[in-house]
Amino acid sequence: MRDALENECGHAVEHPRIFDDGFKTADACRHFAGEVNKARMEYLEKHSESGYAIVCKNYWVHMHAEPVFVKPQAPKEIGLSWRIALIIPACAILMVYLTNRSIEKSTN
Repeated sequence: MRDALENECGHAVEHPRIFDDGFKTADACRHFAGEVNKARMEYLEKHSESGYAIVCKNYWVHMHAEPVFVKPQAPKEIGLSWRIALIIPACAILMVYLTNRSIEKSTN
């Protein structure tokens, strides 16, 4: 089976105007010929279709996906919530202090 698939890859190289194998490069065509052959052998031996699923996923990535570069995210700014959590108790303490101070002045 692998020989037949690789032969198809060769047609695209030898006759590019007549035959298109659908791959971006001849090396990719030969690579996928090997993957399909391996998936077929796995199916015959283990009755597992997981090899075919892997081939299909890899083919889709080869043909359609663009490289994904994950940009590291900067740590999120905490925002105003922590500031408010500090300001409210500080204001409460200040109000208690000023109230106690005014009570002390009025009693003296």
